[in-house]
Parts: sequence; C-alpha cells; structure tokens
Amino acid sequence: MNGATGAVVQKIMLPGASGGNGAALDAIRGQLYVANQLTNNISRVDLVSGRLMGNIPVGRQPNGIAVDDATGIVYIANSDSNTITLLEGITARWLAQVAGDGEPSFVVLDRDRGRFYVTNCLGATVTVHQLTTGALQAKIATGGGPYGIAFDPLRSRLYTANRDGRSLTVIDLRTDRVLIKDMLLPCAPHQAAVNPTSGHLFVVCAETQQLHIYHQDTLAWLAALPIGRGAGGGLAVDQASGRVYVSNAEDNTITVIQDS
Repeated sequence: MNGATGAVVQKIMLPGASGGNGAALDAIRGQLYVANQLTNNISRVDLVSGRLMGNIPVGRQPNGIAVDDATGIVYIANSDSNTITLLEGITARWLAQVAGDGEPSFVVLDRDRGRFYVTNCLGATVTVHQLTTGALQAKIATGGGPYGIAFDPLRSRLYTANRDGRSLTVIDLRTDRVLIKDMLLPCAPHQAAVNPTSGHLFVVCAETQQLHIYHQDTLAWLAALPIGRGAGGGLAVDQASGRVYVSNAEDNTITVIQDS
C-alpha cells in the first residue's frame, strides 16, 4: 500500500503458503517475511522484484515474526509446537530452535540490550532471550493469555495485551520489573503498539471494534476510535508519519488513523 494515500500498489501471491498471520520487514536487504499458520512455514519475498523467493519450513503454527535487519536473523514464534526458531533469512539456514513457555505468540527485538522478548499465551509469561543464540535469560509473569506485545525503546518499556485477563501488563526493562501486572480494560485485547514520539499506546479490541489510546507516561485513557470487524491480527505504527494501521480480517480492510 501507499501509506499516504491508502492505494494498493501491488499484490504478491504466495503459492504454497496459507494462513498468513505475522509479517516482518528487513529494510536493509529488501526482504519481507510472512509467517503462515496453516502451512507451518514462512515466505520470503524480495521487494525489489516483487517475487516469492521460497517457503521455509519452521515449527507448527508460526504466529509472530520479527527480523533483525542488522544481521538478517529472523525470529519465529511457533505457537502449536511451543518453540522459537532462529534462522538466516537469505540462506534459510536454521541457527537455533529453543523452547517456548506455552504457546509462544509474538516477538519483539531489543537490539540495545542484545535480547528479544516473546509472549507465551498459555504460560502467561514473557520470556527473555539472548538475541543471537535464543538462549533463555528470564521469565516475567504477565496477566492471563498474553498475545500481542509492544516495545518502546525510548522509555524502556514493554507492554503485553492479555486476552484472557482482559488487561495490559507493563514491564520496566531497565530492571525487568513488572510495573502493572493487570491494567484492566473494557475488552479482551489482541494487539498493542506504541508511538514513542507522541507517547501514545494503542490497544486493539476486536470484540468492540475499537482502538483504545492511552498516555504512556500516565497510562491515562485518552480515546477510543472505531475500527473494522475482526481486527485481532495486525497493528502497526509508522513513527515518521504518525499513522496507525489496523488490519480488519472480516472486512478485508485496513483502518488508517492519524496520531498526533
């Protein structure tokens, strides 16, 4: 899509892949990676040519995915096999596969600390892993059913969207201490994202078709905006433009919101 106009620029077919759930961009190498839940693989797309370069087998039901464009390492949370796969994106070479803590769901990277974080929906934890090896460093308890995860490097904070607990968990990464375990919400949240520039925290509530906005420093509720149906999957913030994008699976639409 053209981020400014919302116009569809190109559609890229992914034969041999089904159930795309997570996507991650390696901006340096011009590669896009898509996690496919139903075919237990990830697709690599070359964005210069717009071609599918191949499907790479990983664990069962890959859900969230992230890529470190400094190294080209791709991180995949395999929910059903309770594993996290690390691989070289360009060569498709497996580097490691480590255990999750019960339905690992989504992944975010913390390059400054050399770590990555994974929500474990069944385990009600965030696991902390070493960035290059995947070795487990710590487990942090969250509210029930953590799914989506958001990382703010400016404030050194981590947020988890807890579907079962109908809450958010707020973690201080300077101490790995839980600041708030269950910040109760009026719904079961699926995804969370932040805009460090504006200091806003965004939370998707699919059941009420709303995007809730909070002030990160005070955690005060600011507003709720309408979104489409089935918005449990994708949520992204373009920090440069301040635009927020929500994917609405049941409507086949994307909601675009201007943050300020």
